[in-house]
Amino acid sequence: MKMAPFLKKHAVPNIPYVIIFFIARQVSSQFDWLQFDDNLVAFVLAVIIRIAVAVKSKNAKKYRKDVEYGSARWSA
Repeated sequence: MKMAPFLKKHAVPNIPYVIIFFIARQVSSQFDWLQFDDNLVAFVLAVIIRIAVAVKSKNAKKYRKDVEYGSARWSA
């Protein structure tokens, strides 16, 4: 069974954030003294984690596949 391009590009990479949303909603429902909507707290937490992952991946070094980098290409 072939996966639709839309699902492969948009839905599958966001599955961990949906799981984080449901876990955070369960945890925030335990703290009634917060006086916030459980879904709002869970959504904000999922968005913060998504932004942190995006920023971290943007700062990752870009290495080319099967190409030497650094001083290794200048040796002997």
